[in-house]
Amino acid sequence: MVQIAAFKGWRYASDETDISTLCAPPYDVLTTEERDALAAIDEHCVVELELAHGSMDIDDPNSSFQRSKNTWTKWVEEGVVKEEADPAIYVLEQEFDIDGVSHNRISFIVEMKLCAFDERVVLPHEHTLPKTVDNVFNLINTSRVNYSQVFGLYQNATSEYDELVALAKAQPPAATAVDAKGVRSTLHVMTDPDFIARAVAMLDGEEIFIADGHHRYTVGLRLRDFARAAQEGGGKTECTMIALTNMDDPQLAILGYHRAVKAESEFDANAFCEAISEYFDIRDGSLDDLNAYDGPGFLMGLAGQPLKLVTLKPDVDLDKAIANDHCMAWKELDVSILHELVIWPQLGVSTADVKTLERIAFSDKAADLLARLEDGRSDVVFILRPTRMDQLRSITLEGEVLPQKATFFYPKLPSGMVFRSMR
Repeated sequence: MVQIAAFKGWRYASDETDISTLCAPPYDVLTTEERDALAAIDEHCVVELELAHGSMDIDDPNSSFQRSKNTWTKWVEEGVVKEEADPAIYVLEQEFDIDGVSHNRISFIVEMKLCAFDERVVLPHEHTLPKTVDNVFNLINTSRVNYSQVFGLYQNATSEYDELVALAKAQPPAATAVDAKGVRSTLHVMTDPDFIARAVAMLDGEEIFIADGHHRYTVGLRLRDFARAAQEGGGKTECTMIALTNMDDPQLAILGYHRAVKAESEFDANAFCEAISEYFDIRDGSLDDLNAYDGPGFLMGLAGQPLKLVTLKPDVDLDKAIANDHCMAWKELDVSILHELVIWPQLGVSTADVKTLERIAFSDKAADLLARLEDGRSDVVFILRPTRMDQLRSITLEGEVLPQKATFFYPKLPSGMVFRSMR
């Protein structure tokens, strides 16, 4: 069963509550230019830890991993970061707008004992990429610090959740940060033993669905096993830092994760539409049309043409059309249908062939991908509805994982609000 606990986190020792210039989006959503811009604003920005300049060669003394460790050590010695005096549960409140509607998402940042995926206690919903796992492992193993947290979901519909959130919000904020998208993050440090006991009782024993940070969690497992093999197990490497959010909270938002693809050779839009018409009906349409459609479908953008509403023909037998061993709930996902019946057979892009992934781009912003049609960077854009929470839950509980980048939980958790040392 899941075991969680309070922990003594490390935080920026800033005289100001507002630490916006010190925080950053997670390492995996930042471009090199965005990383450098944040570092130029404040030399103590968390990107100097998560995305330190240097090679990715673990044997290089000037590698990114070693520079990160050196920077952390320096910041500890200089008092840039300080350890919490008492164990705490960190309550993170994030305020944001989606299409003019205000949202308020709450996460409990805790220390959680690592459980292997085959124990079916911590449930992943997507695969990881080996190269990314290697890089993150080298970073965390070198520094032995969790610079950012895994994002997990738990199920809880009791009144205890509301009461604990109210208690946290009643406390003065320990830190705040506003990012470039206007998302305001507020951290409450809860050291009261009664609060901690109630929060632990609420969260202990629940199944945890990983929303974001699969690579971080996988690295946690690998680091735990590495430490055990070196007879260093039993300590802080047995756990990881995770932010837990109530998956039944209506404030939890999942956005559509769209695709833009460049054809391997010369692209003929008419021939492409003809080819996919075996399975799909195609007509001009809008996002409103897609949202109103009760069945599998997506929007398609082609250069110089209005958006197309692409819907699965009613007589298509998905169990035969998608000839793999996945459950029917997996096959009925818009993103599964798109990849299995369009992107792979017609455009030759597959996660099984890493080289082909160079021709596909992902974004939660459809307009950014549609702009790629104008300058020829992409030949076709696919705009998807968000994967629903009930779909994620049912497929994950079946023991399966969703297709790569099937979900985009918004907003991302900020890096820099709290750190967890494993030393």
